[in-house]
Amino acid sequence: MSSYRQLLYHLVFRTKDSLPTIKQDHVNQLYAYITGVVKHKNSHLYRINGIENHLHILTDIHPSLAPADFMKEVKVSSSLWMKSSNLFPAFNGWAVGYGSFTCSYKDMDRLIDYIKNQQEHHRKITFEEEYRILLKKYGIIPDESCFSVTLIFSSFRAAKDVVDFHPRLHRGLFIYGSFRAIDHFYFS
Repeated sequence: MSSYRQLLYHLVFRTKDSLPTIKQDHVNQLYAYITGVVKHKNSHLYRINGIENHLHILTDIHPSLAPADFMKEVKVSSSLWMKSSNLFPAFNGWAVGYGSFTCSYKDMDRLIDYIKNQQEHHRKITFEEEYRILLKKYGIIPDESCFSVTLIFSSFRAAKDVVDFHPRLHRGLFIYGSFRAIDHFYFS
């Protein structure tokens, strides 16, 4: 008898402190590098995309790999490459943790479209809001104490978006999640 598998994962991970350090000028090189890492792990990357402070990957993971080991390899390898390539000079690493959500093959086209449209999607919603929605969608109740104001942010556009959404905040403050363990999906 042959062995068959279909282990589709939607992976989400952010930059350290959610800083906007993934400059869009060089993301195609980053995505190509990560695609190579995934192939080297005998896995298949269906889609990768993101914005300045986080990435989404839709991939199958070879059954010989634990998702945590797979993510460690992707994050460590890409972090070293980003720092040594000098294409992302402000990048100071990935945040500890990630979101890992199993998906049905029948939802693959919808997920590919969702990941493909990250730039458009994040004109309307912050990463923190998106992550809360994903947690709830996958049946995880977010621990709201894990989301907090942690960073003074210099981008007027981002600060304006947050001030518009949270009028009691002063310009220059931006909300980022300070994520801790949430079930077995976590950011910290």
